[in-house]
Amino acid sequence: MTEKTVSEIVERCQALYDDLNFTSAREWKAAVPGRKVISYMPVYVPRELIHAAGMLPLGVMGGGDNLEVIHGDAYYQSYICRIPQVDHRTWRFGSA
Repeated sequence: MTEKTVSEIVERCQALYDDLNFTSAREWKAAVPGRKVISYMPVYVPRELIHAAGMLPLGVMGGGDNLEVIHGDAYYQSYICRIPQVDHRTWRFGSA
């Protein structure tokens, strides 16, 4: 295994953080049939149990100004956190 520099690790982390299409999670899921990705809203989720079950935990942190809330007000009150208001289609993985 090749050792990575700190800047390479930070660059990878930034790319994962900025990826609002969940490309890495989709690629991980597609690599082996039957794999599952479990999304969660931080913070109180036992990620270790998700890993132990062979699934990939995917923290949904919101998209900041890069993600438009499309139908949020139709389903949730306007005073709650923005994360659940994000268009549900953004979070869905389907069979891909």
